[in-house]
Amino acid sequence: MRLPLVAGSLHVSTLHGSCLCGVVAFAVDGRYSEIDHCHCWKCRKVSGSNSNAVLLTSSRSLRWERGAEFVKTYRMDDGWQSVFCAACGSPLPLLGADGKLYWVPAGSLDDDPGVGVAQHIHVQGKGSWEVIGGDAPQFDHEPPPAPPSESGDDDDAGRPDSAQHRPDAVRRHTSRTTARYRSPPRSTTSPGNRR
Repeated sequence: MRLPLVAGSLHVSTLHGSCLCGVVAFAVDGRYSEIDHCHCWKCRKVSGSNSNAVLLTSSRSLRWERGAEFVKTYRMDDGWQSVFCAACGSPLPLLGADGKLYWVPAGSLDDDPGVGVAQHIHVQGKGSWEVIGGDAPQFDHEPPPAPPSESGDDDDAGRPDSAQHRPDAVRRHTSRTTARYRSPPRSTTSPGNRR
């Protein structure tokens, strides 16, 4: 499945991100999706929070600026994986199984991406203490398949086959997102926030 694009989107600026200790830094140059929240038990465990908030970008759009040697991967027997900083443990971008898209943890961003929440998935797995706010659609399991792009303009990056990120039983976990790529806004972060 291909991720549809917003017609007329153009590269505007660079989006920066880093880990908590600052030893790892990355940048996104290009289009990226709105934010998806997954509430399954694995995403809650890996984030240490109520959900795992991610945005997607093409593998060609993400570059490691420093600390690539500190980027480590934890793999479960069922194929699910998590990428993190070996020094501080912060979640970091994960390259999808097909090598076409990165799953970027929204909390790792140093700049405001200027996008909203596209959807909440696997809300049947949310914690009993969690109340999901906002008006983004919520799905007990998977969202319905995304409709074909109205503009007919599909990204050649394609969609990730999430088999390496998710077990086979939940392979479609985030592969049918309705999120659309957007052009990044101009950075509103002061240089002092970047490491």
